[in-house]
Amino acid sequence: MLEASIVVPLFLMFVIALIILIRTTSVQMALQSSSVQLAKQVATHWRPIVLASDSLANAESTTTSGSSAASTDAADSTSQKLSGWREIAADTAAKLPEPMGTLSSAALRGDWNTIEDFAVSQAGRSVLTPVLRELADQAVLEQDQLELHKALLPSLSGGSNEYVEIEAEYPFPIRIPFSNQSFVLREKAVERAWQPDPVPAQYTANNDAISIQIVSVQPDPVRPGRKATVVVRTNPNTELNLSIQYKSGYSQAKNVGPATSDANGYVQWTWLVGGNTTPGIWRLDVTAADGTSAGRTLAVEKSQS
Repeated sequence: MLEASIVVPLFLMFVIALIILIRTTSVQMALQSSSVQLAKQVATHWRPIVLASDSLANAESTTTSGSSAASTDAADSTSQKLSGWREIAADTAAKLPEPMGTLSSAALRGDWNTIEDFAVSQAGRSVLTPVLRELADQAVLEQDQLELHKALLPSLSGGSNEYVEIEAEYPFPIRIPFSNQSFVLREKAVERAWQPDPVPAQYTANNDAISIQIVSVQPDPVRPGRKATVVVRTNPNTELNLSIQYKSGYSQAKNVGPATSDANGYVQWTWLVGGNTTPGIWRLDVTAADGTSAGRTLAVEKSQS
């Protein structure tokens, strides 16, 4: 009896711990599956949402363009006078706790796209939560306990964010010993939204037998502070001009500009991408003297720390 009184409680504790571990694993797998399915559905259907948003924006701009033309000059002159103070205030506001820091800084800089994307993501939480519960495995998860902790949606106005980020949470019916805090499981899924290339690759040529073909851009995507290389094939001994248009304007980097192809028709540019280059999808064009050109997009992503 003494041995049983010692061994049985330990054995029962082991069985209970094993059951809790198995239950936690099954809940975690079901939560991850629901998050992935929701992220895939949003990424797949994001393109129609963007098209609808663009059509509404075009309709509003058409109706308001006439009434706002008279006050544009005065507003521009005022904003130029305050631009320096706004930049200082924006840098200070960025130090506030999130999300107030990001929103206040964006408002002071006039970056309404960031505020719009934040509002869309917040509104999306209430819309996507019922969908997440419908996708949940009812045999494992209780639908009323499943919540959408975070929903980060792509930019509606062509910003740099092209990914759907879904983070779901589920409170596990267990309290952490000694602290009496609830045990919450969270799983995150990230999917790239389906969006066509905003500037599709173009290859145009005259009938004078001059052709331009962009062979490669390395690395892809390029990163600020790193070197990038473009290889182009054309007619032998042909002078070409490389131009890259970023958000701030055309690139002034060394080695970007005119170059002449070799005897085999190949020409290569290697330049250093500026450390302050804004991440996004930008334009790269190669032009010949007769106007023949080829273009494609150039993706710039933030440098990984």
